[in-house]
Amino acid sequence: MSEFLLDFTKSVPFRYCPTTQKAQVLYIQCIAQAPMDIEFRQVKTGIFLISVSNEKDKSKLVGKSLSYDYGEKTHTLYTAKVPLLLQKKRHFYQNPKWLTIDKLYDSGLKYASNEQIDAFLTQYGELITPTHDETDRQYGFRTGKKKAQVDIKSDIERWQEIELQVNIDNKTVDTKGRVNIFYRGQPYKCWTCNSSHTEKCPQRIAKAAAEAEAEKDRLKNTNTLLIGDSNLRRVNEKGFFIKTDCASGAKIGHVANSLHFTKKDEVENVIVHVGQNNIDTDPQVNIDKWETHLKKEVSSLQTKLSKFNKAVIVGVPPAPICNTSEKTILMRTKVNTALKGITGTNIKFVEIEHEETDTDFEVGGSNWEDPMHMTEKFTHHMLGKLSENMQDIQGRPLYVGMTPWTVSRIHSGVRNTYKFGCELCTVIGHAKETCPTTAPALDEKALPSQPGKNKKQKRGPPSGSAEPNCKKNTGTQA
Repeated sequence: MSEFLLDFTKSVPFRYCPTTQKAQVLYIQCIAQAPMDIEFRQVKTGIFLISVSNEKDKSKLVGKSLSYDYGEKTHTLYTAKVPLLLQKKRHFYQNPKWLTIDKLYDSGLKYASNEQIDAFLTQYGELITPTHDETDRQYGFRTGKKKAQVDIKSDIERWQEIELQVNIDNKTVDTKGRVNIFYRGQPYKCWTCNSSHTEKCPQRIAKAAAEAEAEKDRLKNTNTLLIGDSNLRRVNEKGFFIKTDCASGAKIGHVANSLHFTKKDEVENVIVHVGQNNIDTDPQVNIDKWETHLKKEVSSLQTKLSKFNKAVIVGVPPAPICNTSEKTILMRTKVNTALKGITGTNIKFVEIEHEETDTDFEVGGSNWEDPMHMTEKFTHHMLGKLSENMQDIQGRPLYVGMTPWTVSRIHSGVRNTYKFGCELCTVIGHAKETCPTTAPALDEKALPSQPGKNKKQKRGPPSGSAEPNCKKNTGTQA
């Protein structure tokens, strides 16, 4: 089978390109003894392919061309000569693969030329596209990797040591390096079943399916929401019949705002772990004003909790940041007292203190990884206290059997969300820059119709924490 390209668009204006029927008539008129056992088809407007099935017909068309007259009027016609171009047969590859060559720049192999890498790759198959630098699709900079396309005849080992002669400062030097060559469908040794695969391990697929089914059952039996600040960051949600909402930097008012948007039919019970971010570390803070605002936030929380069947409030834990001064100690006491004072038959308060036999309260110890955050050990202790109290509320265990309660990588086992409301006063509708609690006073010299100069009051930051990597919240803390 041979193909000839008939392209009118290169010599004829687009509007004058013939239809398929006209092109077929022109083919018969212009070529003497034109082969009739052909396939004549249009590829695009003005572009056609003629396919012949034998060498005899092919020889009749080689070097031939069509004369095509075009124009609007007879006396202004133009003539174009359109050649029949014999098309080269497409070369089909058996196993073409795009290879990525990585880690060349970790050794002397960074001096190897693309031609040297091409020569190395030819031992695995026919080179289709020579080696070249990989560039970032969006910005165009070099990534440090190289790409090549090879029709692979024998499988390539992923990690292997390569030795090449490279030119360094006009000297030929033998150099070695361990490189990573990988491509789609590459065989690999599976660590799970100790067998070789080109696709995902069947055991891993089965395990993922089983975990998905178990998660489906867990969510079906879940009717409790655990919401709070970043001290929940090491909780493993899959270890409990709960949904989690970890809002870094959330104060009591922020949690109350979130509960406003939680529908009653979504969860029956709610566990609130909050209050630590209400501790103000500023030594100049006015305790009376601070306590007034605390009561507003606690009142808001009490209102939002009333719509749930049962609620558990976890007290502020004895974090080192709560013991930095007499004021912070007093603040923790007042916060816990206010939370404990939330009344209702459906509300229960759980106090979290250090275990009696535990004496390691210092930062970096077994209980506190920094001044604000629990370690896995103390998080486990806190979850144990919750499980004891939720047993009576739910009538069944809170935790899922044979599943870890905590995770070693922070924020990886919980859902991380933004906190609603101003960072300072927790009220929805404005940012901390325009918060009424720190609104600038008007300059005495300023006209009534003109804004005055900023005279912002000093306000110490609340206790905070780093945001989870998955979401960077603007203006948020612990």
